Amino acid sequence: MDDAATLPRVRKADSAGYTPVSPPRGLPRHIITRAAHRVGTAGLTWACAYVAAISVNEYVAHTLGRLPPHGWNVGHTVASLFVAVSLGLFAISRSGSLAPERLLDLGLLYEVVGGFAIVLGTSAGMVWDERAHILGLSWICVWIAGFPFIVPATPTRAGVTALVTALMAPAGMAAWHVLSGTPMPGARIWSGITIPPLLCAGVATLGARIVYGMGRDIERARAMGAYRLEERLSSGGMGEIWRARHHMLARPAAIKLVRFDAFGNEAARRSAIARFEREAQMTASLSSLHTVRLYDFGVTDEGVFYYAMELLDGMDLDALVRLEGPVMPERAVHFLVQACRSLAEAHELGLVHRDIKPANLYVCRQGQECDVLKVLDFGLVRPDFSTPSDVTRLTGEAVIVGTPAYMAPEVATGDEVGPQSDIYALGCVGYWLLAGEPVFEGKTPVDVLLRHVHDDPGPLRSRARFEIPAALETAILSCLAKDPKQRPPSADALDRMLGAIPFERPWTSARARESWRELERRRPRATKAS
Repeated sequence: MDDAATLPRVRKADSAGYTPVSPPRGLPRHIITRAAHRVGTAGLTWACAYVAAISVNEYVAHTLGRLPPHGWNVGHTVASLFVAVSLGLFAISRSGSLAPERLLDLGLLYEVVGGFAIVLGTSAGMVWDERAHILGLSWICVWIAGFPFIVPATPTRAGVTALVTALMAPAGMAAWHVLSGTPMPGARIWSGITIPPLLCAGVATLGARIVYGMGRDIERARAMGAYRLEERLSSGGMGEIWRARHHMLARPAAIKLVRFDAFGNEAARRSAIARFEREAQMTASLSSLHTVRLYDFGVTDEGVFYYAMELLDGMDLDALVRLEGPVMPERAVHFLVQACRSLAEAHELGLVHRDIKPANLYVCRQGQECDVLKVLDFGLVRPDFSTPSDVTRLTGEAVIVGTPAYMAPEVATGDEVGPQSDIYALGCVGYWLLAGEPVFEGKTPVDVLLRHVHDDPGPLRSRARFEIPAALETAILSCLAKDPKQRPPSADALDRMLGAIPFERPWTSARARESWRELERRRPRATKAS
């Protein structure tokens, strides 16, 4: 339920003209999924509680109270069976053999069975006093009233289940009468046993209606334009990324939410809004296969900026190298060439990414194609090389933007930034892919920046795991030249330079698919967008 604060209502339709669609009847999917997991937890909890309660009761009665042991009785049998049922429910919930909806149905049945077991178990050995003025509430009342908050259902289903469970009170008493042969209690006892659970069934129905209403409110809040949020993939200090689905299409997407109330003052908020609006606009203007695609964007009434992007299946190059180690030279070239093609389009439109790094280069699988690279996060792009002051205003005063390990010398010194700055960063990425470590390391970010400005990179071939062609080392080191004029003149030129490097075994689609099969065996599937 705590997601409601981060998922506000959308003020207007998105850029495609769609309006939010009302959620379907019934409980929202995310509530069903979480509640299904809680069903098993509830079963395990009640099993442990029963075992603990019986153990403590026996210890107090026969050890501290020095009562003579009465041996095994019906109450013990009922408790043991209920513990077995509870553990079985837990096992089923964790096995994944039932869909969440069916597991919730099983949870409602468990409520009825549990109510019967409570009454039958507590009735064992009980002597009813017809002169008692107040019988009080039994444990079945607590069971009925609290169950809708553990296993939510529509008000009708929850109310019917609570009513049937309440009727287990007289049913359990009748069963005890048949099993034990004890005399049936009088009308006064029957009313005391039956009326409180029925009242609690009414309370449970009201509670179910409240939970159901809250779920529908959250579901409406999850509607972001033409998309409905389904699962949170990641979160940070400024926002979150959610898996989402288009209301009218089967297409999945990733929704990036950015909250601007995290900024300390109005000027900072305005600057941040301008930056993220620009990120969406710039990303939408790019059509390269190797640039993450943007679908829609907008701003909610509560000031949450959001945009919908394609959902990717894979991992970034930083995670890939940390998982598998340095990559083979021909595969590294395959990645770098794709990044060049994304940057070539951006540079042609007058855009500089300014934060090229392994974490922003995402390798994914699309259809039958594996090792497809996407450039992410155009949040620091510069729309005009000649106006650095505009960039400063949009990213904050006296703030160096980018990642020190992949930052060109001219960025560190505050000189003019251009396409060659992205090429330098891409050279650093190539170095990371082949060596498994950054070009320069230092104790602090400032140390790293100073090394980019003053130090020459070490020889790549001596640090690489695999033998690399001399032409590839030359291409990477040319990207790392201190003087931007000595680097490849464009991303297209670097693309051609890398593409001309001969390999005995080129990186083919078949090799990429085999690599992904091995990768799938070593890690769970990951999804991400910018």
